[in-house]
Amino acid sequence: MWTIDHEPLDSPESEALLRAYFLDIIERYHRRPIAPQEVDDAMDEDRTEGLAAWLLARWDGTPAGCAGLRAHGALTRMYIVPEYRRRGGARLIVRAVEDAARRLGMETLQIDTRDDLVEAQALYLSEGYLEVDPFSDEEFAERFYEKRLTEN
Repeated sequence: MWTIDHEPLDSPESEALLRAYFLDIIERYHRRPIAPQEVDDAMDEDRTEGLAAWLLARWDGTPAGCAGLRAHGALTRMYIVPEYRRRGGARLIVRAVEDAARRLGMETLQIDTRDDLVEAQALYLSEGYLEVDPFSDEEFAERFYEKRLTEN
């Protein structure tokens, strides 16, 4: 069973999940195994600090996923450990980030992703996100989504 909680970004569980996230997305992008130093370099260059919220998803107590909320209203670093995928955790953590954004008074939530991350794209669309014009010039941002969190 899934539980999702706020967690310090520098906790051992958070750091392990962030490392797994970077390993997964870098290997998928380059379509080859990567060296630990490449993960270290990516983590050193990352701008994960300054988040409004950081959440960890656990499956029966085992850390199995994470996601962050940037202060400007963007979901980031959404990740589910491969062996825990297809169990509904990604959907739950996206909704938990939306709830955190609402509690902080945010009216919309933005997400960017890469073209090759088709599973993420399908998830965002199924959760009511709309594909929008680019709102970022980040190097790996190729698809852009937005969801209104408040009723008009």
